[in-house]
Amino acid sequence: MAEENGQDRKIEKEPVNNEHAENEPPKKKRKEARAEKLKAQKLQKTKQIVEEQRNKRINLEKVSLKSLSKLMKNDPEISEEQKKEFSSQTKDQEKLGYQIGDKRGNLLLYALGETAGTSFTKDLFGTIEQFFQAQNQESKQYSYIFGTSYDKRGGSLVKTADSIRSLAYSDFLQKCSPLFRFASGILSAHVPKFHESLLNLEVAPQQARFGAFPNFSVRLIETEDKVSFLNSDPAIKYGFTVIIVVGDVQEAELKLPAIQHSVRLHDGMILVLRSSLLHQWYSFNKPGVIYEMRLFALSSLWESEQNHSIEIQKEE
Repeated sequence: MAEENGQDRKIEKEPVNNEHAENEPPKKKRKEARAEKLKAQKLQKTKQIVEEQRNKRINLEKVSLKSLSKLMKNDPEISEEQKKEFSSQTKDQEKLGYQIGDKRGNLLLYALGETAGTSFTKDLFGTIEQFFQAQNQESKQYSYIFGTSYDKRGGSLVKTADSIRSLAYSDFLQKCSPLFRFASGILSAHVPKFHESLLNLEVAPQQARFGAFPNFSVRLIETEDKVSFLNSDPAIKYGFTVIIVVGDVQEAELKLPAIQHSVRLHDGMILVLRSSLLHQWYSFNKPGVIYEMRLFALSSLWESEQNHSIEIQKEE
């Protein structure tokens, strides 16, 4: 016992080595303290904005996650008369952004405001155009899917074919990375549980994520006249998808029949959609060229044994 007490006293008397901390220049300490304070202020402001937007969310009393889940099995049939009844955002909502929820307040759609994310999307049209131009022009391809997919035969997670074969892919990925991180931040703030699920998903060996997302796609849409362009995606069943639209979208709309809503588009628009709303179409009133980018998780990833335990919580 005496030996133990002596050892305790010895430890107590030994000076703590704070030499590194003491030798740090006061200017550096103040800089780090200011950075931490600024970070905390930004986090608090983000929480405040998220709460304000949630409080303004338009909840649809006749829509539930259960009813939307049933619609996913079949494309909803919408009559011409019903199409006329589609709601649309107001000018203020278009400018500031808005959210739509189900009858319990669960997020269905988040359309960001006109200026949100513009620093990440202002050059996106040219970036995507350069990528398409770099591909083999003999066999023109209008859409590409990147990231991880599930190989049923081999029972393993693998890179998509487009991730392996596409030319100028690395340069394209590097230019889009800030946008991917921005989109991931949106999910982290507004649907944190789904964001966490994405991060927990296993991806193919040596396959990068796109922010938190295991997949992203790009699609070229060319219109020569007034036309409706079907844009459903049965390969995405879980959680949320972020859609970014760039190009000549003046007078163009994205129709969401499941909630009878029409989103007026603008160049660089960013949308967060629950996957059950992906039975949709674009409506164009004049000729034009647009590119659509999506960030998502292929539903086949959950077929992998590595991802069986990753749950998607539907309700917030």
